[in-house]
Amino acid sequence: MTRHQVRVVLPCAGAGSRLGLPFPKELAPLSPGRVLIDSSLDLIRACAADVRVILMTDGRREATARYVRDRLPGISVAEILQDPDAPDMTEAVLCLEPWLGYANVLLLPDVLYSWAGDPVGEVAEAAVSYGFAVAAVKAGPEQVRDAGALRTANGRVTAFEDKPADPSPYEALWGMLAFTNGSFGLDGLRLVAASASKARTGPVADPPVAGAPVVWLAGFRDCGTWDRYLAELREP
Repeated sequence: MTRHQVRVVLPCAGAGSRLGLPFPKELAPLSPGRVLIDSSLDLIRACAADVRVILMTDGRREATARYVRDRLPGISVAEILQDPDAPDMTEAVLCLEPWLGYANVLLLPDVLYSWAGDPVGEVAEAAVSYGFAVAAVKAGPEQVRDAGALRTANGRVTAFEDKPADPSPYEALWGMLAFTNGSFGLDGLRLVAASASKARTGPVADPPVAGAPVVWLAGFRDCGTWDRYLAELREP
């Protein structure tokens, strides 16, 4: 467990166009009383560190903010507007720098995590030790092709690429990013953002992404598209 306060960033500013829902996608129902974002909220509640939440929104997420606060009693939740000029989610997180703490964890609210222990606390501690860290899950080529792909060795990232045309060099994908609020940690986010926006093509093999410690998750299911969301609803 990290002794530092952990700030968890939940990006909830997307239009949800891939799902086409009439409400925020993070509130898409999964079962009675349970919605997509609950998986991230479970992780936050399980964290043994002192946690603060930054809810990054588009300014029209009153229902989401109310839901998150209701389910995280005793945890500070600050709603911050996403920079409208940020070209993608990772760039928008970089714009949060004035509100970030020393140790920060980026969760994905349209993802269902499977885990044991305290991965938020563990990945935050790993970031404190190195500056940047990832929580990842082993994945096959089809999953890797559509996500943030990782190649790892000896518990460290050796290369990263977002949605690689050739997934064969990769065996995992990231489910959380953790970083310190300093030049080294934020450089990791900048490398991920450059890859996501295709400002940089090909694998990233530079620190702090290369060399970053990996905390392994048990599972990771992206529900951000209609077919994946429906598949989740069909699960027994």
